[in-house]
Amino acid sequence: MIKAIIFDLDGVLVESKDIHFLALNKALKELDSKYVITYDEHLAKYDGLSTKVKLIKLNEEKKLPKNTFLTINKRKQELTFDILKKSFLRIS
Repeated sequence: MIKAIIFDLDGVLVESKDIHFLALNKALKELDSKYVITYDEHLAKYDGLSTKVKLIKLNEEKKLPKNTFLTINKRKQELTFDILKKSFLRIS
């Protein structure tokens, strides 16, 4: 039986924008630091886009190889979960 469902309208429980920014940049840096984006760049061009769309834009703007998309996306997800776990452990 479901006892509760929690909806997080971004920023209510967790501010995920910064977490996704950090995780994506860590994943990009593992490949090559030339693909890393600044926070201002993120806000101006990438904020609110899915990771898939961000990677396509990075391919267009910084020549991020398409054959790295799956690896970067998977690594970004791992890093996102790691950051979230650490954040919740600090709150507990």
